[in-house]
Amino acid sequence: MDASFIIVNYKSTDLLKKCLFSLHEKAGSLEYETIIANNDKDPLNEIVGENILVIERGTNDGFGRACNDAAAHAKSEILFFLNPDTEFLSGNIAEFLNVLQEPKIGIASPFLVNPDGSMQAWSYGSKINLWQIIKNNLWTSKVSPEKPPKDLCPTSWVSGAALAIKSSLFKKIGGFDDNFFMYFEDVDLCHQAEKLGFQTVVSPKMCLLHHGGASKTTTQEQKKQYYASQDHYFRKNLPFWQSIALRILRTIALAAESILR
Repeated sequence: MDASFIIVNYKSTDLLKKCLFSLHEKAGSLEYETIIANNDKDPLNEIVGENILVIERGTNDGFGRACNDAAAHAKSEILFFLNPDTEFLSGNIAEFLNVLQEPKIGIASPFLVNPDGSMQAWSYGSKINLWQIIKNNLWTSKVSPEKPPKDLCPTSWVSGAALAIKSSLFKKIGGFDDNFFMYFEDVDLCHQAEKLGFQTVVSPKMCLLHHGGASKTTTQEQKKQYYASQDHYFRKNLPFWQSIALRILRTIALAAESILR
């Protein structure tokens, strides 16, 4: 078995079918299994196929927790976490996964694009800290590069929408920190890998479409989950004073935003 593809489904059944079809089309001679953790209350009865395992969890208790449950059933040396709203567009999956044969590379991500073909913002980036957040919110442009890197691009973190990791490293880290309900669990995983001496990279050898926002969560709920995960990441990985300063600055920013509405 070359790879285990792990997908967490929540209110994305139609896109999940497209994801599975694109995987089948691009897999070629790759020997793989697909493990789907279904966080929906409704079972995925129509999702059947060779080497497809559906774990009916029946509750949406977080992305990381569901990924960990599915990973416990994986049989391969490489785990490839995918969002159900992704589709393989171009590239050779086996060639992409060969990147992980490098001893010091522990995590790899393909190049992610939006439905209009533009590069997906925030699909990878530099270290997360207080200064980086201040820069992003005050004056740094949020427009991502228009073209993928020509060669392997070392980075501090990659999006969990399409993230491949050595199974041995995933187990050594202890999997995703399930204290993150959604957001920052991917950033944290890459950070823990770096602490163990492993590099995270973005590879131009493969391109995926990521629709984004398929779980139909409200904007208010997304913000609530994002801030909760951001706070946990800072408490876990950064100096205490940065965690306090972050919350103070966020309170001020939200108050100013409310006044200006």
